[in-house]
This record gives sequence, C-alpha cells and structure tokens, in this order.
Amino acid sequence: MPMARCPVCAKSISSEAATCPNCGHPIIIDEVTHHSLSSIYETLSWQKEYLRSISKSMRFFVTVAIFGLIGLVIMSLVLILER
Repeated sequence: MPMARCPVCAKSISSEAATCPNCGHPIIIDEVTHHSLSSIYETLSWQKEYLRSISKSMRFFVTVAIFGLIGLVIMSLVLILER
C-alpha cells in the first residue's frame, strides 16, 4: 500500500484513504500528489544546491593545486639554473 503525506498535518497516510486519520482532513488525490511532488522538488533542490557547493569547492581545490604545481615547477627550474 503506497503511503503519502497529509497536506494539512504532514502525517503519513495511506494514498487510498478518504480522510486523514490524524486530523480528519478530506484527502483529494490531487492534493496528495501535489504535496508529494512538492516535497520531492524540495529534496531535489537541496541536493542540487549541495552538489553545486561541492562543485565550487572542487574548482577552488583544483585551481589551488594547479597554481601550486606551477609554482613548484618554477622553483625547481630556478634551483636547477642556479647550479
């Protein structure tokens, strides 16, 4: 039996229930579907922002690593040329 959330009290209810057993709100299939879809959208939005922040952190890390390697190569060349 699929479960859904009541759009009023947000308790888990059967998707086949006519009313919410907790608050008594009459359940309309479109309300349950809309509420379920909106909660899925909120979860996906949060995950998208989280992945975007990881991506920004990774770009910063890669940039620092590249500049560090360039600096290391330049220092190595300077030390080799000084000999």
